[in-house]
Amino acid sequence: VSLIQLTRVLLVVMTIPFLVIFLFTKQNGAAQTSAGAVSAGALHPGLTPVLLTAGFILAAWLASKGAKRLKFPAPWLLGSMIGVAAAEIGVSALAGKDMLAWWPPEANQLSQIFLGATIGSKMYKSMFTGVTRVLTVGFISSVGLIAAMILSAIAVSKLTGISMITSVLAFSPGGIAEMAATSITLHEDSTFVVAVQVIRIVLVIAMLPPFYRLLHHLSQLKRAHGERGRAERGT
Repeated sequence: VSLIQLTRVLLVVMTIPFLVIFLFTKQNGAAQTSAGAVSAGALHPGLTPVLLTAGFILAAWLASKGAKRLKFPAPWLLGSMIGVAAAEIGVSALAGKDMLAWWPPEANQLSQIFLGATIGSKMYKSMFTGVTRVLTVGFISSVGLIAAMILSAIAVSKLTGISMITSVLAFSPGGIAEMAATSITLHEDSTFVVAVQVIRIVLVIAMLPPFYRLLHHLSQLKRAHGERGRAERGT
């Protein structure tokens, strides 16, 4: 189970970002202008944006701890996002205008480096020793799952008008952090991506365990019925 799940996650993480970058990315002037404005603001921060950044970092840490205690999926990502969003909305409401924090452009790059290093550090040679058949099954099933997901994402994008990149990243059966980082890098709707990813995980956690318990119960009944039948034939 672990190897097949790892194969799926690795395939998604190593293919979906490249796919959306090389096949679906369409850089427009608005995105470039926005990125340029952020970069320019990051080079000359004032005192208020720096203080806001410090406050947001504290809010992110506290919210992450709370999300972890409440057993949220991806608590460090989801908790920090909710905490900072709440802090941003609260501060902006008090000030009567949108308050922008100072985030250096290197921060996004550094977060991606740490994310990539974390994923890479979880792979080691012994994981792939003597498991050719398992990896083959995992690879084929994962490729099929990714293909079905892309077709579904294309259909959702056509029906709803959601950006193709956003739709693919939102429905990708991979990690929340990886898809969120890719959506931020491509200037897509990261909030929607994270929301859909969280809903997917919550539904999986909520629906699969009872389903597996039902299958186990039916299997036990079938086995008991078979043993009873053999005992009756023996007598």
